[in-house]
Order: sequence, then structure tokens, then C-alpha cells
Amino acid sequence: MNLSRIYRQRTLLATALGSVASLSSGCTPGSAATGWSLALAGIAAASATTAFLVHRSSKKLRAQLEKHARELETSEERHRLLLAQASDAILVADADTGVIIEANHYASELLGWNATELVGHRHTTVHQNSERELVRRAFIEHGKRGGIVDEDTHVLHRSGERVPVNARSTLITAGSRRYMQVILRDLRPRLRAEEALRGSEARLRELFSNAPVAIIEEDFTEPALWLESLRAQNLPDLSDYLKKHPDELAAQFCRIRILSANPAALRVAGTPDLDSYRAHLSATITPSVLDAFRLELEAIWAGRTEVICELTFRRTDGSLNHGVMHWSVHTASGRPDLSRVVVAVSDLTPLRTAEARLREVEDRWELAVRGLNAGIFEQNYLTGETHLSDRWKEIIGYLPDEFPSHREAWQGRVHPDDRDRVLAALHSHLRHEKDCYDVDYRIRCKDGSYKWIEARGRAIFGPDGQPLRLIGAHADISDRKAAEAALRDGEARYRRLFEENPCPMWVYDLETLRFLAVNPAAVKHYGYTEAEFLAMTIFEIRPPDEVERLRKALSEWRGGQALPGLWLHRRKDGSLMLMNVTTHAHEFAGRPAVLTLVEDVTERQEADQRLRTSEARYRVLFEQSPVAIIEQDYSEVGVWLEGLRTAGVPDLATYLDQHPDELARMLTSVKIVDTNRETLRMVRASSKEELSANIHRVFTPDAYAARKQTFLALFAGKSEVEGEVTLLRLDGSPRRVFYRWWMPPLEQGDTISHTQIVLVDLTDIRTAEAELAAERERLRVTLRAMAEGLLTTDTEGVVQFMNEAAERMTGWTAGSAIGRHVDEISRLRHEKNLTHASLPLQRAIAEHRVIEFPLQTVLTGRNGLTCQVDGRCAPMHDLSGRAIGAVAVFRDVTERSRLEAELLRSSKLESIGILAGGIAHDFNNILTVVMGNVTLAMLDSTVNDAVGRWLEEAERGVLRARDLTQQLLTFAKGGDPVRKTVRLPEVVREAAEFGLHGSKVRCEFAISENLWAADVDKGQIGQVVQNLVINAVQAMPEGGVVRVSIANEKTGQRGAPGLLADGSYLRLSIADAGMGIRADHLARIFDPYFTTKQSGSGLGLATVYSIIRKHQGHVEVESELGKGTTFHIWLPAAPEAHPVPSETASPIVPMSGRLLFMDDEATICLMAKTLLTRLGFVVTTTPDGAAAVAAYKEAKASGDPFRLVIMDLTVPGGMGGLEAMHELLAIDPQVTAIVSSGYSSDPVMANYRKHGFRGMVPKPYKITDLARAIRTVLDQK
Repeated sequence: MNLSRIYRQRTLLATALGSVASLSSGCTPGSAATGWSLALAGIAAASATTAFLVHRSSKKLRAQLEKHARELETSEERHRLLLAQASDAILVADADTGVIIEANHYASELLGWNATELVGHRHTTVHQNSERELVRRAFIEHGKRGGIVDEDTHVLHRSGERVPVNARSTLITAGSRRYMQVILRDLRPRLRAEEALRGSEARLRELFSNAPVAIIEEDFTEPALWLESLRAQNLPDLSDYLKKHPDELAAQFCRIRILSANPAALRVAGTPDLDSYRAHLSATITPSVLDAFRLELEAIWAGRTEVICELTFRRTDGSLNHGVMHWSVHTASGRPDLSRVVVAVSDLTPLRTAEARLREVEDRWELAVRGLNAGIFEQNYLTGETHLSDRWKEIIGYLPDEFPSHREAWQGRVHPDDRDRVLAALHSHLRHEKDCYDVDYRIRCKDGSYKWIEARGRAIFGPDGQPLRLIGAHADISDRKAAEAALRDGEARYRRLFEENPCPMWVYDLETLRFLAVNPAAVKHYGYTEAEFLAMTIFEIRPPDEVERLRKALSEWRGGQALPGLWLHRRKDGSLMLMNVTTHAHEFAGRPAVLTLVEDVTERQEADQRLRTSEARYRVLFEQSPVAIIEQDYSEVGVWLEGLRTAGVPDLATYLDQHPDELARMLTSVKIVDTNRETLRMVRASSKEELSANIHRVFTPDAYAARKQTFLALFAGKSEVEGEVTLLRLDGSPRRVFYRWWMPPLEQGDTISHTQIVLVDLTDIRTAEAELAAERERLRVTLRAMAEGLLTTDTEGVVQFMNEAAERMTGWTAGSAIGRHVDEISRLRHEKNLTHASLPLQRAIAEHRVIEFPLQTVLTGRNGLTCQVDGRCAPMHDLSGRAIGAVAVFRDVTERSRLEAELLRSSKLESIGILAGGIAHDFNNILTVVMGNVTLAMLDSTVNDAVGRWLEEAERGVLRARDLTQQLLTFAKGGDPVRKTVRLPEVVREAAEFGLHGSKVRCEFAISENLWAADVDKGQIGQVVQNLVINAVQAMPEGGVVRVSIANEKTGQRGAPGLLADGSYLRLSIADAGMGIRADHLARIFDPYFTTKQSGSGLGLATVYSIIRKHQGHVEVESELGKGTTFHIWLPAAPEAHPVPSETASPIVPMSGRLLFMDDEATICLMAKTLLTRLGFVVTTTPDGAAAVAAYKEAKASGDPFRLVIMDLTVPGGMGGLEAMHELLAIDPQVTAIVSSGYSSDPVMANYRKHGFRGMVPKPYKITDLARAIRTVLDQK
């Protein structure tokens, strides 16, 4: 069976599964035992159980997978599967709190807790109460220092049992989180093996003095004198000297005197006697023998008394034999006696055939032996003496001569909490209540710290049952090397009798084949009593079918030579065992006898079968691994790199840059040894051969760059490389993978031919990460661009996130707000009653639905500013539907609420305006009747003479009423101005005086002479002046003077704005001495609804601006805080810009012709007919437009058409003047018509020519106004 192959496959599997472990430790033959113990070790080596080593995988790979586990559920499941399949107990704890967050099932088995119980507890839970503070401090220190801590310690099983473990702790950092990973390996099986080994060494010492082990006694006096001469020359380094002078080493070897050699030594060398042995040894010095001699000289130089090593020696027949040499110097009076050095050589040649198959197992056993680490103690109850080994003292930090060897000294250092338990265990054994002394306790070291000690021992009792001696081991698992030295120092005291050997052994008579002696292990193993054994022959412990085979073997066996073999033995209860039997002839009580050592290999055979099954199972697991695994041969690369080192290449990277062709050749020299199915699936290859043949299609430039990095790592002495590369499938599609290349430290060497690479396909993960990043970016941009404020909280109302809009509205930055309660961030109250209000987050979470904000909610920001908000709160849930928090979205509706209020107000004003317009229209109709009748009365000379003065007053009253209705119409309709030539000072004076009514402010006028006439709507300009004067009054609440000036101005003159078209203008300036307007408000004062007054509407100046712009004029403002404000208004002058003469009464010129008059008011028709008749017209009246059209058509058809048509614009329920005009134009394009209306601000009145009218007369009108309008129209015609 290829054990190396099994090891590699298992290592590959462990790497793929992400298991983290350290190498098992043990003892080497050279540091653990004497030649006698090695002889036994050689016999027992064939039964050693294989121990597979599992190498740790990359922490980065682990961290990468854990990162993906947090984001992707599938990765988390894979991680947990790998953790569950790890071969050691694994705990993962939060590095900051020490709370366990994960445990695999092996941890549950080791500690007696299930995984769910462990998770959430602190890491100190798995230690005794008395240890927890020390463990906690060590944990904190490790978290600060980082790195890896490897130590042997104890953990507490749930049952109370203290379990010895090897603990390997690693600090892992992932983003802002830190974790402590602890890997626990149960040491109990190894400790039991170590205890058995120590016992076997002591008990077999005397017995094996006659065993088939070569023992030579040598005199090293002359080599020792040579060493003294070198020391006198102040030689600094003997090892270096011997390497430089190999000839002198061989010469000194020949100066060794062979004093004696036992028969086994002569037999191993193939020599008949001692003289032949001496001659043969001098003549056949092999390099291995010289290496052993060099180690012996170095031991003498260093003051050591033992050397153990393997060597190769040559027999007389020329064959090479392998053996283990144990060179030991007896110490007499504290000084080594080099005149009688004992060399024991165990011939391992007969075992090589069996060892070839179990080579790897033996290597691991040697590692286990090398790791043995214990201190020895001995108490002689007869003399009262106590012996503590040097290693025992070293374990607690003392030099050999610093610590006294007496019982009170070590018992006084036992931890107070453990002292009673330690003494109770000791006394229990001494009272025969327990088979051995076995206890774990803490002992105080020299530096004051405590170490956990495992103490095991057994007493030798006298015939009276009283203890004679107590011998035991004191082991500190963290330092086995010193314990092995202690075992070597105490070897002479710990030789045991045959009866104490743990392996069944017996001596039987060579003639009678009866048992002469058996040890307790045989009694225990076979179930017979000692008396029963001594009454039997060796045939009686065999099954019947083995007896004849045994007889034949005995007949062929030649005494003195070992006869190893596998035999079936039978216990007393009839059960069969497969035993490995080793025999050697020797004399017992003066009779020829055979010494037999047996080892039960039943379990080993079963283990072999399990091993074969394991190989098949792990091969299946290797093939079925979810990650790609490739084994590669770098042998050619290794030879090439070694050549470059020999050639003195200092920097491989520079060399490769300078030799690209050589690099390209070596990149393709790596051979694929093996792959698993996942590798083939990843690249879409059908076989390893297809992959090897197309590797150039799979590898991308960065893959070759990664392979170059492995070359650099090998050249630098490193064995691991990892990173990410892009590979191509055979179909050309790219795959992004994480790779980890490493060279496993196999015991057989030649690891470069079996390097390993693990590939994890990250393509889907990277794609998901990119999509997630893009989605996060979109969400981030969206949240930042939102005008609405957004914040999220947990279920307790603690803010987790807020966007920029929320920052602006609350006055809190996100950094300050996160972590605070939402009520502290968003202070809400009801707008009307000012009661406190809260965001309905808890209600949304509790009811699992969206909840709207309370109506009329006001948010007060951190800076004290308030705004009216509305919004809604919605719960957030995880994948299981459990509420994890809430989100609140709110918007500033202050402006919207104000606009809605203004809209409502405007709607009311519009309703009032409509009402005012209707009233003004009807009132104008009434005034028209009144004015007409007053005019008729004044035309009657008799009446005029009698009441003319009162009629004139009545006429002026009607005109004032007309102006009032004009203001009502302006307020009601606005719209385009009905412009005509007016004297601006009169309009300004009248409007200003109206605005000053009831105030403490007076008005001063500065009006230039020879003012031009203005081409304006008198009513609208009056509204402008009135609004500005009212603002001035409000700016001077304590009274003051408003200064009004009017002057002529042409564009281009100094002071005239450049925004006006070329022409003549009248500049109207209105100035107050109020508080002025802030500079930052000046640009906005003409905006609709902008106001700085508490009760202002923000429409006054907006109306001013609108009216002036519709007049093709311009308005500007100058203001200075504390000094006042001045408004400058430019209004267009009339087309002929000359002073307007005062209106004087002019005689009415008679006119003639037919005139058609249309009005829905019968009184107006009657009055108009009378007036127009007085003017000389023949008048026909109609009540609506349809009748007027019919009358006009009829007159035209009769050949006596109407010379002029006057029509009212508005006819409720009938055809008005505009519609009728369209009909008349269709009949007669040359029709002459005048429009008249009580809605003097109607757009048709302002643009009457656009609709075909030749003139217009607003109601009410005087007869002179009507005659003037008629004369003007007729003259134009």
C-alpha cells in the first residue's frame, strides 16, 4: 500500500475543506530513550498506528470564504459544511468580546456541549473557574498582539473532566470585525501512549540485557584526551572543526578500544569472536559509522552522556545492515566514565521489509517520540529521600541546583485550590484504593505564574503492603523536550522487572514447552491466572489448527535467532487474537529456555483494513470535492532553480525579466500529476490528458504570471502562494478563480514533485458582487438625489441611516444622528395645537403596514428652524418576514401648504372679483342711464338754467362712480390694459391720496412742467400707485413723508434703463423713508407670494410688476437699510409726446345718417336713442346681436344701410357684440362699428381694432364722449 500516496490525498482533501491543523508532535529515538527502549521501540514499531497529518490551509482563503458567507447564503452553507467536516474541534469567537459565535460538531463532542449551547457563551466557559481569569487575560493579550499562539493546555468537559488539548489560536481580521479561531486537538490518546512507552522502557531494561540486541563496551579514553587538547587550544566549535578535518575524525575512530561485545553484536557483524569483530570494525568504516562517531565526540565535548542515532554498518559478507545505536556513558561520582562506554545497537535489518510498507507510520512515530516531554519524580519512603529530575525543575523555570529535591518544596508550590486534591489522589494510591497515582494540578513557577501539570506515578509496595518507593512523571505538555531529557537522566532508576512490562511476555522451557514465567500483562491479556499459565504448555494457548504449524516451526527453529511471525492465540474465554511473536533463546534458572514477546496486532490488522477503506473513501472525497484540486510536478523547475542558485543568481525576478525565453520555457515545464472532477468540470475538459494537452488554452497571461510567482516563492524558500487569476474554459469562456498553491512538507521529501493547487471558482461571486455594488451605487445616488428626507431605524427606534435631504430638514448630520433615538432627531408637533407628535415607526413595525404622518405636522430642526412635513413610515423585514426596523420618508410641504393657502385665497379673491366685475358691469349700465338722462336734462336749456349747477354736480358724481367701478373692474379682471392718453399727475394724485387715507403719512409731489401725456390704462396705473403708496405707509408706521415725482425722459438719457425700447417715457418715482429692504431680498420682491410681512400676501408688488410690463414700461427699486426705498417706474408717453391740454367743453357738431344701436338694457336703448337722435342720427335699437345682424342685413338689402353700428359687448343669454361683429363683417367687410361695455377692462375693449371695431366707448359715457368717439370713427372712414 502506498502510504505516501494516501497521505498526499488526505492532505489535498484537508486543504480543499479548509481544515486548519498543526503537525502531531512526538519523540525521536535520539532524544527520548536509551538503547534498551529503542530495542523495544524497534520491536513495537510495526504495530504503531498510522497518524495522518493535516496541514493548515490559507487563512486568507478562509477569510475570503467567510466574507462571501456574510453576503451570499450559499457560501455560508458551504463554509458551515467545511467546518462540520474538519477533523479537529474548532471554536470561533469574537476577538473583542470573547463570545463564541461558532463551533463544529467535534468541539461539541470534545466539550460535551452541543453547538447551540456553546454559541453565545464566553470562551472562558470551557475552562475551570480558577483558570478563567488567566485565560481571559491571555485572550486579550493575543487579540492585541495578533498572530498564532500554539500551546498545550486543558479544557473543561461538561461532565467536569479536564481534557488535555493542543490549542492553536489564530487572530483573523475581516473588514472591521475580528475573530479568534481556536483549533483544539485531543491529547489524551497520545498521553496514554506516552505513559505506556515510559512504563515499557523502565520495565524492560533489565530483561533486555539478554535480549537480541548488540551491546559493545568501548574505551573512549584516547579520543577524550584528544578532545581535551583541542579544548586547551580554545577551539570554539568542534562540529565545524570535524567537518573541515574528516581524516582526523577517522583517525580518532581507530583509537577506540573495544573492550567487549555480546553475542548479538558478533552475530550482527558476522564475526566469530571479539578479535575478528575489532579487526572488521576498523576495516569497514562507513560514512554512517563516522557520523555516529562524530555525534559521540560532540556529546563528550558538550558534557552529554548519551547519543542515539541510526547508522548503516557492513557485515563481513559485504551486506549493509541498518541499526539504531545507543551510546551511553556511565556517570561515576558525578563524572562520566569514558573508559567503559556502553554502545547498544539494535539490528533493524529484519524489520526493513515490514517497515518499507509502513515507512510513513514509523516516521510519524519518531515525531511522536521526539515530542515526549515530562519531568520525573521519585519518593523513597524508606530513606525519606525525594528525587526531582532537572526537567521537572526546568518545567517550572528553575535550574537544577536552584530548587531543592524534597517533598515539602514541590508540595508547597502546588496551587492552594489543588493541594488537597493532589494529596488525596496520592494517599488513595498508597492505601491501595487506586492502581496508580494520577492527578492534574497547577504548580507555581519561578516567575510566579502557574503551569498545569499532569502527574502520573505508581508505588512499589513491600510484603507488608507498605509503600517502598513512588515513581512518576510530571509532564508539561508545552515543553516535551526537557521532559525527555529528564526521562534519560532517570533511566537507570526506572528499570523495571519483567512483570511490569505492558506487553505480554513469558519464558518457556525449550524441552518441555511449559511456561516457566509470565508477566502480569500476559495474565491480564489472556485471562488465565499465573498458576494456570505455569501448568500449561505453549500449545494450549493456540487454537487446534495452529498447533501443527507451531510444531513445524519449532522443529525448524534454530535457537539463538529471532523467529518473528504472526500467530493466532486463544484467550481463556475462547476468543482469538492475532499476535506478533518475537522469540529469543536464553537461559532461565539454568535451563535452556525461550524468551517470548508478543504483541496483539488484531487491531493493527483491522487498522490496515480500515486504512485501505480510508484510502478508497478519501479518494472518493477527493474526486467529489466541491473545489478544484490539481497536483503538479515541479521537479524540472526545482532542478532549474537549484542551477540558478549554484550559478550565483541573486535576484530571480530580475533574471527572469532579462531572460523571457527561458521563463516561457519553464512556465510550460510543469506537469499535471492528478486532478479531481471539479477541475475538469471547471475548465470543461473530459480528462486529465485533455487538460494537459490544452493547458495553453486554459492559461491566461495573469495565470502564467501567477505560476511565475510560484517560481519566485520556491527560489526564496517559501512554499505558499495565493491570489486571484482568470482562466479560460476550453469553450473560451473566462472564469475568475481564487488559487492557493503550496508545497506540502511530506516526510518522504521530494515534495516538489507533488505540489498542490486549490482553485475556487469566484466567477458567480464576483458577478454578484459587481451587481450588488452597482445596485448599491444606484441606491446611493437615488437616496442622495431624493428631495424627500429618508431615515431608517432598528426596532428600538435608533437611527441607522439618513440621506442628505433628511440632514437638511433635521439639521443633523448623518454621523451625529446615527445611533441616537429618532425622537431626538425629529422633533415633531402639531401645527395648530402645538402638541408633541412622534414618528409612527413603532406602530408601522407592530402593525406590519405603512402608516402616514399625522396631518399638519411641523418638524423643528436642530438649528431651531421649522417646516411643515408629511410622509409615511413603513416596516422593514428580513427574509423570514421578521421586522428588523422601519423606514420613514418625509418631505417639506411648507411651500406647498403656503401655495395651497394662497390658492384658496386667490380662489376667494377670484370669486369676489367675479362678483365685483358683475356689480361693476351692472352699475355701469345704471350709470350710463343716469349719465345719459343727466346729459339730456342739461341739453334742455330751460332745465339747465333752473338746475344746471346741480346737474353738473350729478354729472361729476356719476363720473366718480364710473372711476370707482373702473377700479372694481381692474381688481376683478386685470388683464391687458385699456390704454388711452391721460394726464398722469391727476391719476397719481388721486391714487396716492386714496392710499394715504387714515394714515400718519403725507405725500409731497414734484411734478415737472410741460409733462407729456401718458399712454396708459388709468385704472391699472392708479392701482400701481395705490399699492406702492400703501407699502410706503406700512414701512413708516410712526408717520413720515412719501415723495412722488414725475418727469419726462427719453431712452438714452442718464438714468433711463437700457431695457426700454427707444421712445419717450414718463418717469414716476415714489420714495419713502422707512427701514428699507435687505439686499438679499431685493431680487425677489417682485416674485409672486414673496413677502416679509407677517400677514402679507406677496401679491402687491407682483401686480405692480405685471401691470408695468403689460404697459411696455419698466420698474426698478433702490433701497438702503435704515434710509428708505425708492421705486422708479417708466411709462410710455402718448404717440405725440407733447403736453396734454386741459379738456374744455366743445360744441356738439350735428351729424346725420342711420345708426344701429344694440344693448340688452331697454332703458339704455331708450336713453341712447334720445341722445343719438339729438346728435342728428336716425336710430334703430335692438336687444341683442342676432336682432342687430338681422336689422343690418335687412337695411343693407333695402339699399338704405346703417352708417354706424354701436353694440354692447356683453348680452346675458344672447348674442353679444363680438359675435355680432363677426357676423356683420361676413355680411359687410366695410361695416363701421363701435363697441361699448360696462367691462371697460375687457381685452376686447383694449384691442377693439383687432376684432374689426373702429372705436370703443366705455360705459358710462357723457354725450360729449360719445359724440367725440362717433366723430372720430366717421372722420377716419
